[in-house]
Amino acid sequence: MSGLVVTISEGAAGLRGRITVAEGQRLPSRTVVYLVPAEKENAPNLLRYFEARVESDGAFNIRNVVPGDYLIHARAAEGETPRMISIRDDLDLRTAVTREAEKAKQSVTLKACERLENYEFSYPPTTKP
Repeated sequence: MSGLVVTISEGAAGLRGRITVAEGQRLPSRTVVYLVPAEKENAPNLLRYFEARVESDGAFNIRNVVPGDYLIHARAAEGETPRMISIRDDLDLRTAVTREAEKAKQSVTLKACERLENYEFSYPPTTKP
């Protein structure tokens, strides 16, 4: 193999938290939480998209995140396959999640080496004016 460049750097961030739902509501089965870049100039960079399955209690954990500004969004996984479709591999999914996240306006900023714990956000998102 030739022309391959591997870059390893330190400074990755992490985000661990929980999705909350209104009283009497439940998270859809197979919910996935996504981080998408908040800055338009980072939209083409596939290494700025992250996802994690949400546990039945609403807990999630996203590791090895490039520091920066992100929109955070949760939605039910598409399809019936046991394998989760990666947001990095599917342009239609990336586009849909990004649009939904922009509308919901739930954001998070992660700094180099930061481990943000106990982060909470609501599902379904409440649209901010």
